[in-house]
Amino acid sequence: MHAANSQKTPLRFTAFAWLVLLSIGLCQACREPQATQPPTRPILLADTTWQLVSFTSSSPEITADVGSRMRFNLNGTVRFTASNGDTSSGTWRLISGGNELEITKGTQTTVSEILELTDIRLRLRQRIPPSGTLETNYAAVAR
Repeated sequence: MHAANSQKTPLRFTAFAWLVLLSIGLCQACREPQATQPPTRPILLADTTWQLVSFTSSSPEITADVGSRMRFNLNGTVRFTASNGDTSSGTWRLISGGNELEITKGTQTTVSEILELTDIRLRLRQRIPPSGTLETNYAAVAR
């Protein structure tokens, strides 16, 4: 009986040791930062109000409404607010593998190259026929 009892003690100790090591390993895993996937372009664009803060154009005839705002929704709609408060709406989608933004407002469709998109900044370049360009810089003002 004494021999059987001495065999149970090492088994109990081994099981306890494994449990302690597993607990320590799990605690370490919880403390280490986990890698996260960056947000996709639709997620970065959508549910954010973007305000036009500046623009550059290849010609003085090409202008933009500084202070105007756009709000993209995940359902493909966009709401525009001019700097004077007038509002309108349209649709949007990403094309060219997500590198270009297509916006349709009424019967007019524009395509802009996405130069930069972060959670706080949006930069677009639009080609204006025959040879003009308009680069617009937006800041995220509301999520």
